[in-house]
Amino acid sequence: MKETERQALLRQIQQWNDDDEFSKCIHAIEQIPSSDRDYLTTLWLGRAYSNLAVLGDRNSRADTEVDGNLLGHAIEIFESIREHGELDPMWNARMGYAYIMYQSSVEQALHYAKQWVSLAPNDENAKKLLKDCERALEEVDELERDSRERKLLLAQESSHPPEADDVLGHVIQHINAYFGRYTQLIHDDSGLDHPLSIAVIPPRVEHDYYTLVTIGLSLFPMNVPEELADSKLNRAELLINLPKDWKLSEQDRLDNRWN
Repeated sequence: MKETERQALLRQIQQWNDDDEFSKCIHAIEQIPSSDRDYLTTLWLGRAYSNLAVLGDRNSRADTEVDGNLLGHAIEIFESIREHGELDPMWNARMGYAYIMYQSSVEQALHYAKQWVSLAPNDENAKKLLKDCERALEEVDELERDSRERKLLLAQESSHPPEADDVLGHVIQHINAYFGRYTQLIHDDSGLDHPLSIAVIPPRVEHDYYTLVTIGLSLFPMNVPEELADSKLNRAELLINLPKDWKLSEQDRLDNRWN
């Protein structure tokens, strides 16, 4: 391919990329025999596959899951030019973006984000990717801790059914029976005399929202009107439903928009 033709092709690919026409980028580049593709066109090919996997042509994938097969293929393409790419900020950027979306490969994404920042320390996009990776890794760690805690609680619940006077045991049993299995516990230790946990039941097909239920308020009886003294209404837990896009990670809960 002549240099003028190559430059014209790269300009066209850039335009298609800006227009979210990633399949057109792929088709045009794959018309070139792989042995004749240079580093830059190969990088654009991987980028097109990555964007197609995450966004889809004209953002058609906005509300669906990432295509893992396409994303894995994009990473293979980037790997094929590793020798030339490792010192290129853009190659590290594309690897970082691909891995953060690929089967929760956050640690790999973090590695490439750090490389990108070291090669382009003034690039705000590089700094943002690094921050996003660090935050995602914190969320993964938190989910793993919650999962271990949840498995332990389930084992305890199975082996030791709640006694008649086990208030919290019955609360947990009630939550699991009527609201669904919770996958996360948020702990509030701000009141040392009144420790509180919040069970988080994630969105699912039959109810497309989060359900949060307190575990601990009912340990402490409330003052109720005298005429209700015998009604067993002096203990309560609280419940709230939240939209499915609500942010509930430990880091997000530091932000008053979500807390």
